[in-house]
Formats: sequence, structure tokens, C-alpha cells
Amino acid sequence: MSEVQIFEHDDFILGPDLPVSSTGILSADMNAERLTPLMVSADGTLAAWDGTQGTAVGLTATATDAVAGDAVCYYIKGGFRASAVAWPQAAGAAEGEPARDLTDAEKSTAFAGTAIHLG
Repeated sequence: MSEVQIFEHDDFILGPDLPVSSTGILSADMNAERLTPLMVSADGTLAAWDGTQGTAVGLTATATDAVAGDAVCYYIKGGFRASAVAWPQAAGAAEGEPARDLTDAEKSTAFAGTAIHLG
């Protein structure tokens, strides 16, 4: 008996710069999709990106279901398709306003100053 496998192309890498990953410690419980933007919190641990422009430092390398203090693998360098990134909807919303999607300008400056570029 044979088994049929279906190949699903996962085209999240962009350009010639291959991703480079590292590990970091989470500051809070996190249940996040793969390629969720991360930032460094005040105590030097990693947290989900809050939408502040230029503060994202990486992208989760895998889907993450972890608690504070757990290590997480994340990308610190490489080219990624912006459409593959799991952008948080609430990021960028002013306090008291309903959540909204990020603009292309907000997405393009999220990783300013890092070795991550989007296209």
C-alpha cells in the first residue's frame, strides 16, 4: 500500500539572505504563530512586539506556546515576505480605539536598524 504526500510550498524567505536564528528567554506567556514579531522588554527578555516602530528585533522561528522563562527560537537576520509575517492587529492602535491592521509604512519600519528586511 502506498501513501500519497502533498507538497505545500512554504515561500516565506525573500532574497539571497538566508535566515539566521538565535534563542532568547520569554518575559511572559506566549501563544504565537510562526513569524510573529518580537521585541526586547525592559528586563532584557523577549516579548511580543507592541507596535512601537523600530523596536521589533526578530521573528519567532516556529509557532510558540510557552510560558515566561522558557527559551524560544527566533530569527535575527534574513529577508522575509511581509505577507508571511503574523502581524498583530492591535499593534499601532491608539489607546481606546478599536484594533486595526498595520499600514505598509508601519510594517516597513518595524525592524528598522536590524538585519531583518521585508519585501
